Amino acid sequence: MIEKTIEARIEKMVYGGEGLARVEGRVLLTPFVLPGELVEIQPVKSDPRLLRGRVGRIVEAAANRVEPGCRYFARCGGCNYQHAPYADQTRFKAEILSETLRRIGKLEAPEPEIVAGEPWAYRNRVQFKAVKRGREFHIGYLEAASNRLVDIDACPISSPAINEALAALRDLGQRPDYPAGDAEFEIVDGSGLLVTVRAGERFPATLVTALRERLPALVSIARSDASGGFFRLWGDGGVVCEAGAFKYRISHGVFFQVNRFLAGELARVTVADLSGELALDLYSGAGFFTLPLARRFAKVEAVETNSAAVRDLRANCAAEKIENVKIHKAATAEFLAAYDGPKPDAIVLDPPRAGLGQAAGKRLAEIGAATVVYVACDPPTLARDLAVLGGKGYRMEKVFMVDLFPQTFHIESVVILRLG
Repeated sequence: MIEKTIEARIEKMVYGGEGLARVEGRVLLTPFVLPGELVEIQPVKSDPRLLRGRVGRIVEAAANRVEPGCRYFARCGGCNYQHAPYADQTRFKAEILSETLRRIGKLEAPEPEIVAGEPWAYRNRVQFKAVKRGREFHIGYLEAASNRLVDIDACPISSPAINEALAALRDLGQRPDYPAGDAEFEIVDGSGLLVTVRAGERFPATLVTALRERLPALVSIARSDASGGFFRLWGDGGVVCEAGAFKYRISHGVFFQVNRFLAGELARVTVADLSGELALDLYSGAGFFTLPLARRFAKVEAVETNSAAVRDLRANCAAEKIENVKIHKAATAEFLAAYDGPKPDAIVLDPPRAGLGQAAGKRLAEIGAATVVYVACDPPTLARDLAVLGGKGYRMEKVFMVDLFPQTFHIESVVILRLG
């Protein structure tokens, strides 16, 4: 049974972009609010300990509330904090990061150092959903916790080149040769635009030609099938993305950091204190950390399971004339389990959202590197993994909150751990 409207005072922001209030002994979570605000909330989900709701009316607004910078805010599921000044957004995230490490990992961390950049037009990679039914074509993002598509004309957190691509795709969808059905377009903005199409139907050659004519910045387009394979439709299959002093070839389906303004800073804070004989770079991808590590260590061993990323890593090392990197095409857990080499001076890891895991964490700790640098995109997972490393003698020396995702609840962090 859904309850009647509740009036509540918001205490703080929590991970996920919601504000927390307490009502008659229960926690209430609702989005698009700010600490200190008095709001009327319509519950949409209720159990004995937790209420979730949506704001019906803001009775007392926070003095620092600002006008969102996007007309789709609160409909599109992409952004959470556009109603908060940017300095407040970064403060929320640093506080949430510290609180998550305490609550889940039972860890007392140093106060996070905030690394912030431009809060708008920063994304160099996006995924747009598209659907065509009859003559109607829509393209945009999904609503939060929904499969409903929000049709958008522009995305202010994405680069100008990506917004130009969005306009081109909208034109493309009006053509009679554009197939009916659902699709996804991933766009990477580097030395040009890399477009990957994921769709149930084949992408006609006429559409490839039309997109090339409409979008001069396009350098490669490929189609991805359900099994994850990529079929190049036109172009050389990659773009070059820059971070700090390095240039990286990035192919279709290969990950690269999404913030074009802060990618270099992320690399800098990760490797700044590192040097020595041997470093391990786990989940290395196309070599985002491998290349700067190779300038600081006599030898680097890079571990990556994605074949396309391994090819890019080899190409990036060759382009930078780096010869002191040994590449292992393997899953990180398998590599760690079999590792019998010398004790590394440092291990850098940037795992996916699922994290390292308990078994791999224990094995990593057994290897006994003097320094471990953990780059994370999910605070709860980070807290669980750090608890494992902490139980094996590692202590946090520095914590950075690198705000790669302004306007959203997502938190990128870098934790530097020392053994002993």
